Amino acid sequence: MKSRILVFTSIAWLVQFFTPAFSQTPPPPLGPLTASAEANGSLLTTFLRIALQEAGQQVIDQTNSQLRNHPSTRAKLSWDKNAKPLECGYDCMSAPSIEATKYIDRPNSKRVVHRGRLSFRIDNIRQKVAGKWVSAVGIHRTIHTNVDFLAYCEGWRGTEGTIRIYTKTQPPFIDEAHGIVESILNFVLLPLNISNFVDAQIARQLRADGSLPAVEAPSGCCKSLGVLSNSPNDRRSRFDNIIWDRPPATKPFQGGVALQGESAEVRFISIKRRKTLNSTEAQQDDVRFTFFVNGQVAEYPPGAGKVKIAENQTLQLAGDVVLKIPLSKKDAVLQVLVSNNFKAAGWKQYSRKNQYGHGSNTLRTSRKIVGPPLKIPGSGKGSSGKPTKVTVNEFELTYAISYQGQPVVKGTQNPIFQMKKKLLKPAATVKKN
Repeated sequence: MKSRILVFTSIAWLVQFFTPAFSQTPPPPLGPLTASAEANGSLLTTFLRIALQEAGQQVIDQTNSQLRNHPSTRAKLSWDKNAKPLECGYDCMSAPSIEATKYIDRPNSKRVVHRGRLSFRIDNIRQKVAGKWVSAVGIHRTIHTNVDFLAYCEGWRGTEGTIRIYTKTQPPFIDEAHGIVESILNFVLLPLNISNFVDAQIARQLRADGSLPAVEAPSGCCKSLGVLSNSPNDRRSRFDNIIWDRPPATKPFQGGVALQGESAEVRFISIKRRKTLNSTEAQQDDVRFTFFVNGQVAEYPPGAGKVKIAENQTLQLAGDVVLKIPLSKKDAVLQVLVSNNFKAAGWKQYSRKNQYGHGSNTLRTSRKIVGPPLKIPGSGKGSSGKPTKVTVNEFELTYAISYQGQPVVKGTQNPIFQMKKKLLKPAATVKKN
C-alpha cells in the first residue's frame, strides 16, 4: 500500500510541472495561398528532370574519370535500368505535391515537393592485390541517392513574392547484400568505397546551397503556390506543373487620400521561468529568445547576447520587443510563436473572428527532458525504474495584442461639394398691342 501511494505521489508531482508530448506539435502553416484555377504562372517539371539528368550524367562522368586513375580500385559507373529522369516517368520521380514544413521552433509554410531518385550501376569492379589487378567476376551493385526538389513562394505576403527551387539530397546507399565469395575476395567494401566517389560528385553537382544552375528562375512574382498533375494512373508525367498566381499590377496612387489598413501590434511584456525538475540547469544556463508573429521576427536580448533567468524569476522586457503586423481579410489568423536556444518552443494563434486575440495573452514553451525514474512497487529500498522522458513547460511568456480593425483616412484633402446655383432670368415682357 505504501508503495502504491509513493507511485501515485510521483505521478501527481510530474503532472504538476509537465504536459504530454502533444504540446510540441508544429504550428500550422500560414501560407502561401493555394493557387487558383486561373493561375497565370507555371514551371513545367520537365525542366527539373532535365537538370537532374544532366547532374546525374556529370556524376557518372566525373566518378569514372577518378576511377580510371585510382591506384587500387577500378570500376565503371553507369545509369541503372530505366533510371534516367527523362525516361523513367513516375518510376524514379513522383508527381509534385503540396506539403507543409513541420518545424516546431519557427513558422511553417506550404511548399511543392517533387521527389526523385538517382540510381547508378557499378560494374567491372577490380582491385589491385599483390601488384596485380583481380576482377570481381559476376559482382555488381546499384547505388541510389534520393533527391527532393522543394519549391517555395518566398515573400508571398507582399506584392513581389518569388518562386525559389531548392534541392535536398541524401547520402548514397547500396542495395543487395554481399555474399561469401565477396568476403573471401575482399570485394565487400569496394562498392561502399566507390559510393564515396559518387557522394562527392553529387555534392559537387547539386551544390550545398541547394541551387541547380540548369534551372532558370521563373519570371514574374507569386502570391500563391500549387501543382497541376495527372492522376497516379496517368503516366504522362511530362504534363506536371508547379503553378502560382501573380499579384495584380498596382496602379499609382492618385488624389492624395490613402486608407491605412488593419493591423495588430504585439508587445512582449515579460518572461517567467517556471519551476521544473532541472533546477541546477535552470540556475546556470543562459537563454536567448526568438519571437515570430505571422512571419515577422524579433529577438531578445537585442544583438547576440543571452540572459540568465532563475527558476520562479520573471524578466521584464521593458517594451523592447514590439512587432506591428499589417492585416487584411486574407489573414485568417494571427500566429504568435516563441523559441529559445534550448530547442524549446510554444505557439498560439488567434482567429480574425476573435479580433486576432486583442488583449492580454500568455503562452508557454515546451521541450522534452529526461526526468527522475518512478518508484517501482516492491522493488526494495534504493531501486528505481527507468528514467522518464517528459515534456516540460519551462517558460511562460506574457504579451499584449492591440488590434486596429477600422481603416482610417490619411491625408489632408477634404472632399469639397459645390452646388451650382441656377440663375433665374426675369420673365420676358409681353407687349400689348
